[in-house]
Amino acid sequence: MATARLSSNQITFRLRASDSPSGVSRETLKRLAKLLGVNETQVIHFALRELAVKHLPQYEADEGPAPGRQQRTLADRLKLFDPERHGGEAMVSGRVGIERF
Repeated sequence: MATARLSSNQITFRLRASDSPSGVSRETLKRLAKLLGVNETQVIHFALRELAVKHLPQYEADEGPAPGRQQRTLADRLKLFDPERHGGEAMVSGRVGIERF
């Protein structure tokens, strides 16, 4: 019997005989496919995508830590704030409109 050759973007996937922490059975795969209204292959794609989003960085790598000035924390910035120079206002009156605290 000749075996089919897989292309570089395909893998062989073996289901477990029963569900376990590291795998699922064909019955579970079928139930998920029916519940989601998709085929079994799509269920596997959904599961792998969820793992990728959960465990892999979802942003492009940058050049590393920000240089000096960009690393200021909020506390550092608040120390530099001068209301006379930077403006700003404080609400000294009572409530305005329908505010509720």
